[in-house]
Amino acid sequence: SPKALALRSGRARRLDTQPEVARSYARSGWFAIDTLATVPWSWLWESVSLLGMSRTLRLFRLARLLRLIRLTKGLKALNAVRHATSNLPSLGRLLMTLVLLPWMGHVLACVLYVAEQGNPDIPTYGEALYTVFTMIAGEVPDGKGLSDVGVLVVVTGTVLSLVFIGTAIANLAAVFMGLDARRRSRIQEARVDHTLVLGWNGAIYAVLEQLLTEDEGKAGQVVVLADRDVDDMWHQIAENCAGIKPGSVAVYRGAFDSASLLEDLCIAQARTVILLSEDPSEFGAGRVHGIADVRLLKGILACGQAIESTYEKPAKSVFGDAASKDDIPSHERDGERHHRVPVVATVSSSSAAEVFRRGIPSEFDEHMAVQVVDTVGMTCRVLAQIIAQPALAEVYLDLLSYEQDGEEDGAEIYCVPVTSAQSGQTFEALSPGYALAIPIGYLRHEEATDKKVPILNPPPDDARALTVADMMVLVAPSLDEATWQPVSSPPVAGAPCAIPGSTAHDILVLGMGTKAREIVGQLVKFLPAGSHVRTWESSTEATEHCRVTHLSSVGPMHNGESHLTRLVVEGLDEAEEGVDIVVLVPSVRDPLVHDAEILMGLTALQARWRDRPDRPSVVVDLFDSRNKSTVALYARPVTVVSPSLIANYLVQLAQEPERGLVFHALIDSPEGAELYARPAAVYFGEDREASFSTVAARARASGEVAIGFRSPEGDLSLCPLDRDAPLQRDTITHLIVVADD
Repeated sequence: SPKALALRSGRARRLDTQPEVARSYARSGWFAIDTLATVPWSWLWESVSLLGMSRTLRLFRLARLLRLIRLTKGLKALNAVRHATSNLPSLGRLLMTLVLLPWMGHVLACVLYVAEQGNPDIPTYGEALYTVFTMIAGEVPDGKGLSDVGVLVVVTGTVLSLVFIGTAIANLAAVFMGLDARRRSRIQEARVDHTLVLGWNGAIYAVLEQLLTEDEGKAGQVVVLADRDVDDMWHQIAENCAGIKPGSVAVYRGAFDSASLLEDLCIAQARTVILLSEDPSEFGAGRVHGIADVRLLKGILACGQAIESTYEKPAKSVFGDAASKDDIPSHERDGERHHRVPVVATVSSSSAAEVFRRGIPSEFDEHMAVQVVDTVGMTCRVLAQIIAQPALAEVYLDLLSYEQDGEEDGAEIYCVPVTSAQSGQTFEALSPGYALAIPIGYLRHEEATDKKVPILNPPPDDARALTVADMMVLVAPSLDEATWQPVSSPPVAGAPCAIPGSTAHDILVLGMGTKAREIVGQLVKFLPAGSHVRTWESSTEATEHCRVTHLSSVGPMHNGESHLTRLVVEGLDEAEEGVDIVVLVPSVRDPLVHDAEILMGLTALQARWRDRPDRPSVVVDLFDSRNKSTVALYARPVTVVSPSLIANYLVQLAQEPERGLVFHALIDSPEGAELYARPAAVYFGEDREASFSTVAARARASGEVAIGFRSPEGDLSLCPLDRDAPLQRDTITHLIVVADD
């Protein structure tokens, strides 16, 4: 829309002063129209009638009709008709014709009434309106007694009647003959290798930015389909997404669970599909998560039906002149043809995710690969690890996103097939050949099940020979750096280090509700032995290595009262003694209210701890990244923006589905390999200076894989390219490693 384009280009501005408003009005064109329409032409006619010019000046009275032009602003309401019938344009045009017909009749009647004042045949506006609609119905007046302007109105009305009748008949024919469906197919037949984003929620802006980043460029054109106003979607995209190029995104209005609409959008030719569950706020109070999950299930099934239908019927119905389904283009990856369309879907509960993974009909597996992500559970698992190790906050954000603003050493996880030149060698033998990437494990192909199993941080003595069916798992700045060259001699092995155990924590989960309960449940799994969790939720039990204290509930909440503020004011007296980390967890899901609750909680903590020198660390989860700068004013708490994490995770899975296995091993399970932020001093030993290669060799000798480091200022460097550059001991606080603990 022009409004969205103006916002994107920076041309839109707000006029705050009277001179600015006046200048804008004078340049708009409406000033001239209003001036002509307000001149008292009747008074001038009476004043100069003695000069014999009254007949000429009478024509100028028609200038008052210029005010009718302002009625065209009301035609914007027709956009609602157009959007409501976007799936059937012929019906929309028919409805718009029926709306425009009386409007045009009104305009012509006004012109005829003003032009024929004094004509006894047309004494009133009603008579003029009757005459006009008589003309439109097909009866043409003989023109007697009409002025030249009246005759012109008659001719115009006759012509318009033919146009309206012809348009109505043509659109009725198109509706019944299905011409719109064929027209949409011709329009869409050129769309190949695009990315479909179905649905709309707060994560869509981060999804679009990640899909269209120049760091990877795998998305092709991005097509968004959501049941929202198109102009509103463009406006929101322009407001919230930075740097999106014109033409890179196409936006359509429609239901994402419509199989026929998905066929028209060429889902079978899509590179990948991302299904976003709808915002719970769209359904109001009540069982919002269940409704969103049901609609998402319908969307997944519609995707499968649309893809299967494309392969079952003649391809030319969607793809123009294609003779058969064999002519449908497929993706070329590593010389192989793949017809399975990756579909990544989000649900709001772990139970729904498990049901979807196990219960979706297997008939869809031939042409569609579905991955279901439990957004709440995934967020809580990442939060639990960040709470236990705050230094991992930036690590997860970096690994899950293609670009970091102002960062030169960003890195992502890539799964690269083992080549024939690498086949037969062990993981340890292949690792030195990746000069610009860091291998952290491999995906082992199981012939019995035809599935891949992630083996992260394999032991240094792992003797399994890799085959071309396996994949190396690498951390690299980009896919271009994930290349391998054989080396003539292996690097010098490092000496093992005495790795200390993880530090126990005393954590207060400040909040109540589903999310707080989920976070506590994950904390007792991931926290090191000797840790302690305090919570107002009573459903989580202690484990062998982690105590849980259930706090006394506070009094009833008053209408509009901040939940977190109430807990800080009334609930911390018995809870904060000995606590070293506080986690703020609002119980609301509306983004505006959620982040406002976070700010209220931080303000309450600031007031309580103003004179306390040893205040605990604070971890918060925001819904809107634009609030990070405001939150940073409160003693810089550890901040996570969960919609961005989720969006980045979805895009990573969509671009390379094998990553899901790696992230599942790193994030979802407390067993096996995980990310750790170890004290860097352990790997420096007695040295005051050492290269990253040196400390990485010592980490590997200790059964770990080092992937980067963190400075005292919080700067993160993953997969540094210059690994032989000297690092000073006092400039490195943490070494980021993949390890089993």
